[in-house]
Amino acid sequence: MTKSSSCSKQIKSNLLPFNIMYHNVQSLTNKLQDLEIILCSDLNVDVICITEHWLEDPQIETLKIPGFSLVSSFCRSYYKHGGIAIFAKQDLRYKAIQTYPELNKEKVFEMAAVELTDIQLVIITMYRSPDANTEEFQCKFDMMLSIVEPKKKKIIWGDFNIDFLKSSNYKDELLYMTKSFNLMPTENTQTRITRHSKTESDQIFIQENFSPYSSEAVKIGYSDHEAVLLSLELCSEKISPIKITECRDFSDSNIAKFCNILSRETWDEVFNETDVNRMFDNFHGSYEYYFDIVFTLKQHKLKPTRNKSWITKHIKISSARKRVLHSYKKQNNISSEMQNYIKEYSKIYYKVINDTKKKELYFGKAANDLIQSNFQNTNMHYIENYKSPMGVYVSQGDPQSELILAMSSLKYHIVEPLKHIVNHSFSTSTFPNRLKIAKVTHLHKKGATDNVNNSRPVAQLSGSSKIFEKLFYNKLLEFVNKNSLLSNHQHGFRQSSSTTTAVSSQIYNWHSSEWELQDALHQGHPVI
Repeated sequence: MTKSSSCSKQIKSNLLPFNIMYHNVQSLTNKLQDLEIILCSDLNVDVICITEHWLEDPQIETLKIPGFSLVSSFCRSYYKHGGIAIFAKQDLRYKAIQTYPELNKEKVFEMAAVELTDIQLVIITMYRSPDANTEEFQCKFDMMLSIVEPKKKKIIWGDFNIDFLKSSNYKDELLYMTKSFNLMPTENTQTRITRHSKTESDQIFIQENFSPYSSEAVKIGYSDHEAVLLSLELCSEKISPIKITECRDFSDSNIAKFCNILSRETWDEVFNETDVNRMFDNFHGSYEYYFDIVFTLKQHKLKPTRNKSWITKHIKISSARKRVLHSYKKQNNISSEMQNYIKEYSKIYYKVINDTKKKELYFGKAANDLIQSNFQNTNMHYIENYKSPMGVYVSQGDPQSELILAMSSLKYHIVEPLKHIVNHSFSTSTFPNRLKIAKVTHLHKKGATDNVNNSRPVAQLSGSSKIFEKLFYNKLLEFVNKNSLLSNHQHGFRQSSSTTTAVSSQIYNWHSSEWELQDALHQGHPVI
């Protein structure tokens, strides 16, 4: 093998496919389930470009596609339907591109754009209604190419509502204009197929000197338009770098080992100290030292979690079957018997999905011919966590049984030093400084990920602080109740009291006043 061929093979091995899917969905809300199932298939889509989502701004901002973030969108304000949305995988970094008011015009020229910063690629999605003025659209298209990131690589998707398979003056003018910006069309396949026509109104424009790519039509099965999948070959270091997480093994043997170590600890450094802060720091230091020894942090690669629990293998098979039936119905004149079969198939299909999403298990008789699912529980010993002064916080999901067992077993070995610290804390009116520190996590809401205003801060306190707070609350409540310091009309934040008791008490008072008034009137007393 020559040196040049070896280098070429090495460069090719560092390339990975980066897939972008475009689709004219014609109402995203009622197609969301089907879209989620398709995304869980073997397509491995990184970016989704959608036209005609038919949603308003508040609706598109709250719509969630698992594993994806809304990065750019356009919604109509005056006319119905239309709209653009671009979704990207959550691990991709991007920068929102300003949408110019002079460009976007409902029906005529609708666009949304985003720049993927890691791969330095601008993605623009466009839509033009069939009855829109072609000259005005072309003028805005020309303006957009001139002012929106003119020096960066671009991919332009859109439903232009023009048949690129047929010759026309408008088509020639459009292709001539895009060629002047070094853009060329990539699609020459039919993307809208009905019983009466086969057209190509959806088109992708890409720069001539772009990296290797391929495109194909994807049969969606729930829209008049087929989806288009564009696959690029990009450097693997720029695409979704491998994520490493640190986990601890909470197996039964490790829990028993940890309890054994704590049972032999004398806690002299805690009992011999008089300052509450140093007392708790000593306790925390010993506890943390043993914790790190037994429950050692181990690095693990995170695998992409594309599949949702309700999207089973058999639901995917049924989805593919439904898409085939939809395409057959769309392209052929079918009998009434076949129409009823497809209608009944779709009805059962969506019923199975809805029941499976609710219960995550479905064995109904109506679905036996459609889905046969086997469910198997798995026992996970590794839990993603971060450390706290009193052990572990579980960052995602519910605590596993191993972790619950670990904490319940530990209480017999740490209750004495904790009791000593709490008593000194109460007697000296000192709360340990270490427990005043919170872990603040920024949860991304929408928009650019590098803008802090697009995140919601969530503060998580140490588990040990909850112990102090609960004990102090119990003592304070005992003192208040013993000395009757709270009014009987205080219904909030008290045991056996609630808004229900408050309403009941008020109704009783009203009735009591009414009875007293009636007695006064019967006895002839003057009523003022």
